[in-house]
Parts: sequence; structure tokens; C-alpha cells
Amino acid sequence: MKLRTAFITRSPEHVADMTHRLMMGLAPSWLTDATNPVLISLIGNTSAEERRMVAHAARDLFLPQDRDFLGKANRREIWSGMHSDNPIEIDFLDSGMLGGGEKFSREMEFIDQRKTGGVTFVSGASQRIMDGSDIQIYIEEAENLPNDYDQTMGSPYASSSLKMAFTRMTSQDSDTRFVQITIPNESLMKYRDFRTTLESLSLGPLKKTLMQRFRDNIAFFTNSDFDAPAPIYGINIPQQLAPKF
Repeated sequence: MKLRTAFITRSPEHVADMTHRLMMGLAPSWLTDATNPVLISLIGNTSAEERRMVAHAARDLFLPQDRDFLGKANRREIWSGMHSDNPIEIDFLDSGMLGGGEKFSREMEFIDQRKTGGVTFVSGASQRIMDGSDIQIYIEEAENLPNDYDQTMGSPYASSSLKMAFTRMTSQDSDTRFVQITIPNESLMKYRDFRTTLESLSLGPLKKTLMQRFRDNIAFFTNSDFDAPAPIYGINIPQQLAPKF
């Protein structure tokens, strides 16, 4: 079963804070497995620069200083250093820059190049990479809403209040973002700190919603079927950290 939560952010700092929370919820052993690094897909109708900011927030958390860089800035970034006495990498690939039928193989070549544990972020990933990801982060902005808005955005809403809040807030603040986090890798949820992190972003424990009956085996984090308060950063989700961009 896929697990999913959705909420609203109102600034780049909120997106960075969300990233820090997710990363701090990871079990330490997940960061030291060189053969099976944490794989995160970054998708959504927002700029590649904003998606890259998620990877950079994780980099700044795990490797705040004394880090080495390889690759090409903004496209193929490999950041390495020591974290808690272990060598790790925080890697970022802008897969949207890869064209043609060899996209998946080139994505895998980048993922497999690492020699230490850590986290790999793939922006604009192919469907095969998305399906194999441990975490999917979907970020949406009002200016780039797709034509099939109701179909695309319908499935994440555990409450009607979230959809209404996003629609209202985007007309008032261009920094408003809808963020959906999906966890295809159920084993991550066995770690209590990670599960608690997701629940803190959704204002409630995992419960089945009515939508689950009509979706592909997806459960939502929510504290009510349809009438829960909309989870919104800076209103009922406090910002824990204060990264600056």
C-alpha cells in the first residue's frame, strides 16, 4: 500500500523545512547503505530550480561544511563528505535535461555511480524511476496548474478544506505551493521517527479515507475523512527550522 500526505507551504523556507523534517526522520542505517541509497523523485508543475532547492536543503543538512563537489551545477550534482563519522553523498540529477529513449539508462548510470550511502534526488524522473523511488515529492504552483486540474489534484486531497485552501491562497500569494509526499517503499514506515514526521505534516495519524475505496490501494494521513482542517505551514504546521535562501 502506498502512503501519502498532502499540505500547503507558503514560502521557500517552508519547503526547505519540510525537507529537513523528512531527512531527519530517516533511519541512520538508510544513509550508510552504498548499494541501496535513499531514492527520491521530485515532480510537479513547478520550476526545476524549486525542485533542486529540495536537494540542496538535504545537502546543507547532512553536509553543512567540508564537502566536495563533482559534476555539473544544476544538472548532475554530486556532493560528498562525512556525516556522523560515515562517508555519504547527496546527489541531484535534473532528468528533464535528458532526452531520447535512453533516459532511464542514463538515470540509472547516475544513480549507480555512487560508492557510499546517502540520498539521490532525481528531478523530472522517468516513470520507471518514480515507481522505484523510496519517496516521491510532488510540488505544485497555481501558475502552472494543468488543464486536468481536478483529475490531477483530486487524488491527494484527504479533506475538501485542503483543496479549497490551496485555490484561495494561490490567488493571494505567489509563493503558495501544494506539496504531496508519497511513500512507495513501505519499509520506511516501520521506522517510528519517519512515520511521526509524516503525521506531523498532516495533523493526524494514518487513517483510511473514503477516497481509498476508489484509488489504487492508497492510504492518506488525515485526522478526518473530508472535514479536517487544511494542513498549512505557518498556520497549523509550525516551522521548526529557519534555513535561508
